[in-house]
Amino acid sequence: MDQQITKKTGLLKGLVIGLALTLGLILVSIVISMIVINHLGGLEQWLNWREDNYLWLLVWRICLYLILATFWLKLKARMPPLEPGPTKSRMLRIELLVALLAVVIELVKAPVNWGALL
Repeated sequence: MDQQITKKTGLLKGLVIGLALTLGLILVSIVISMIVINHLGGLEQWLNWREDNYLWLLVWRICLYLILATFWLKLKARMPPLEPGPTKSRMLRIELLVALLAVVIELVKAPVNWGALL
């Protein structure tokens, strides 16, 4: 009985820490965005700056994606192998959806007039 209570408190503590970190990162990103927008003179200048530096920002994001993929593959190698069946196919589906999400995010950020192309 004591072990179950300890597991639940550990789980709850991890959840609270994760939520606190997430909220902290959101607040920090909002503050940094406000500072950058005010420093550059407004939203229009910030959007122009982002478009002018698109390639460098793309390289930065690709490096981040590669780091995340490397850590995921190392973590996946340490996990016990999944048995063939629905669990393995779900994991593969999730991995493919995450990769697709990264591609969609990069397409949205691309400085292309999609309305003119479509």
